Amino acid sequence: GHVIGVLFAAERRRRVFAAEEVALMSSLATHAALAIEKTRLLQEATGALIELAEANEIIRAHSQSVERAAEAHERLTEIALHGGGISDVAESVVALMGGSLLVVDAQGRPLATAGAKAGTVTSALGAAIAPAGTVR
Repeated sequence: GHVIGVLFAAERRRRVFAAEEVALMSSLATHAALAIEKTRLLQEATGALIELAEANEIIRAHSQSVERAAEAHERLTEIALHGGGISDVAESVVALMGGSLLVVDAQGRPLATAGAKAGTVTSALGAAIAPAGTVR
C-alpha cells in the first residue's frame, strides 16, 4: 500500500508500549486509513457522476436538436415533393419554430406570412421600408 497519514501515540513518561497496545494502534490506523480512502473514492465517484449527468444533458440537448432538424428536413422535403409553395414552407417553419414569419421579395413586397402575429410583422415591415426601398 501507500502511506496516506500518520497516527502518532505518545505518553509523557518514557516507556515501552506493549505488543497489544501497538496492535490496537495499528488496527485503529488501518481503520482510519480505510475510512479516509473510502471517503476519497466516494468523492471521486460523486464527481464522476456529476460530470456524467452534465455530459448526458449536453447529449440530450444535441439529440433533440438533431431530431428537430430531421423533422424540419422531412417536412420541407414533403412540401417540395408535393409541389407546395412559399406559404406552405412559411407555415411549416412557424409550426416547427413558433412565432411569426414574413417572407418578402427583393423589393420588400410580402410573399407569404405565417403565425398569429404575421399581420403585425407585415405592418412593421411596411413602416420600416422607406420609399427608396431602404430599411430604416
